[in-house]
Amino acid sequence: MAVVFITLLLFALSLWSLKKTKVFFFSVFFFAVTLLPFLNLVPSSTILADRYVFLASFGYCFLLGVAFDRCYSFRSPRRSENFFPLLSVSLLLFLLVGYAS
Repeated sequence: MAVVFITLLLFALSLWSLKKTKVFFFSVFFFAVTLLPFLNLVPSSTILADRYVFLASFGYCFLLGVAFDRCYSFRSPRRSENFFPLLSVSLLLFLLVGYAS
């Protein structure tokens, strides 16, 4: 039940973000549309097939790339000039090490 609530909340947030920025909307709906034929809404013989998620993961990776880019180019008068570029690069490296292991 919680998964259904989180999914509906994610779709509602993406529809709300359509007015402000189209990046979140694009990434969520690209993920959903490319994954929709393989969600077994109509039962098929393939139960577990991770290979179908590879194309859908582009939406997730696109959203992460945009978030890291915005963090890298963010400037704040209260922080030093190199704080946010260093933060974004360190978070990216931490994420890459996590995915590599």
